[in-house]
Amino acid sequence: MKLTALSALSALLAGAHGAEVLGYLENWNDVIWWDNGIPNNCVQGCFDVQAMINKTTPYSAVNYGFVFFTQQPTPNQNGCAEIVNKTTGKVLKTSVEACPVWDGKALYMSSAEKDGSHAVDEKTDIQNMTAGLTAIAEVVRLGRMHPAGPKRTKITLGGWSDFARLGSVPNAQKAAALAAKMVQFTFADGIDIDLEHLIDQSKVPVPWHIDEFEAWASFIHNLRKELDTVSEKWVEYAHRRKSAILEQQAKRDAWTKGVMAPFVNTTLHYLDEVAANGAPHLEISWTTRFNAFVPKDAPYNYVSKWVGKRPAYNSDGKTFDSDNEGLKLWPSIAEKVDTVNIMAYDAANISFDFKQVLSNFVEGGVPASKINLGLEPGEQLHEAIWEGMATDHEVGMFIENGGYAGAMLWGINPSDKFSPKAANWCPAVANMLSNLLKPKDRFEHLYTAPHKYTKADPKTGWLPKVAAHLGVSNVLNAKRGYTKGRPTRPSLSRPHGNSVGTVATTRGPHVLMPDAPF
Repeated sequence: MKLTALSALSALLAGAHGAEVLGYLENWNDVIWWDNGIPNNCVQGCFDVQAMINKTTPYSAVNYGFVFFTQQPTPNQNGCAEIVNKTTGKVLKTSVEACPVWDGKALYMSSAEKDGSHAVDEKTDIQNMTAGLTAIAEVVRLGRMHPAGPKRTKITLGGWSDFARLGSVPNAQKAAALAAKMVQFTFADGIDIDLEHLIDQSKVPVPWHIDEFEAWASFIHNLRKELDTVSEKWVEYAHRRKSAILEQQAKRDAWTKGVMAPFVNTTLHYLDEVAANGAPHLEISWTTRFNAFVPKDAPYNYVSKWVGKRPAYNSDGKTFDSDNEGLKLWPSIAEKVDTVNIMAYDAANISFDFKQVLSNFVEGGVPASKINLGLEPGEQLHEAIWEGMATDHEVGMFIENGGYAGAMLWGINPSDKFSPKAANWCPAVANMLSNLLKPKDRFEHLYTAPHKYTKADPKTGWLPKVAAHLGVSNVLNAKRGYTKGRPTRPSLSRPHGNSVGTVATTRGPHVLMPDAPF
């Protein structure tokens, strides 16, 4: 692979600023329901502290997944195509119904009818956090107070289960305001935008049709403006959140005050440090597929080896509708996006030429210093095969030497029940990459001094002096006060559908769709 002058400069900058190891934290694994020691009792699920701390240790950055535009997250859906009863010919669901326009009212943690489903809406304020925002804020806090050192934590919007369209520029503006509000109230490090169905959604015929590429470009531009405002008010909102917590604690009965004390005392100390450190760089990242940039005359150039039969090109010379999706979006968002995460996995019938994938993105105009190459150790869907530890090590070496932003893994905490190989290999690859890349905050160079936070007690997640005062024997359940119960947010899972083409692949929550119907 040839390094252009732009990528050579990116290599120099990345070397100065540090690479990262980024992972997706799946909020349907390693969570508990209702914790008497946290406001709203984790009605949307909170992470088991020890599991989260242990599994995030090798990473320098975390994407919390997911928050949705859709009112009905649908992991088993495969696209926006019209659904027809094959026997009767009756239309069961039109393409408009399959991929409806976002309601413009809320961003959701789960199905809208579930208790506490709204992560944020226009009524949400710093005085009364939703259950979802409380859960996310705790992940952000634990990232900053991690015993292994601070970890950047962003909130991921979209994902495979989200089939809602923005549909209009006004909707894009509303969505940007709500997304920034989540960052403002949780003190997250930014927003990750996981666009799974952009091509599909852009084809849905509706009377008020606006190209989804235009809508998403508007969203990203407005989000950048909104996040700049959040940065300006960062310290003010840290103080306002602290005041709100003190006021709420004062109104609680004696028993509840005692149960909430660890959360309150830890959070008050943490918010003082949030204010003292000041705003981090509020990042916008875009997560896309490996074929977002490919040469039109060689759309399979990312294939290192064909495992099975090579599919034929279709009439317009493309392999997938999503080929060169990046060329349609990137020019309009390049200045606003800090990071591009490439999903280079879940491709049946091929093994990747990872260097070529990276080269395609650089040739498409994405600076190497903004690119994270995504890997998925262990099980992959639709008969795709993980390339193995040795290859991932080679990829890590190339990332380091090529001046790329870093590496991304799906995911941090795969289920040992449903993905036992991934549960074993993801931590192993994360540790290997961490040892190799020695990751740190990519944006540390923007700060007057490195941001520093008190390290939490690794068993409880609380401030060490709070944990010491409690004593392990006095912590409910020997942890934090967990109580068991039926979750209001049903656990999501990776979609396990039938193969959708020779090379078409699916990952939970991500998919690459073929041109041909299936």
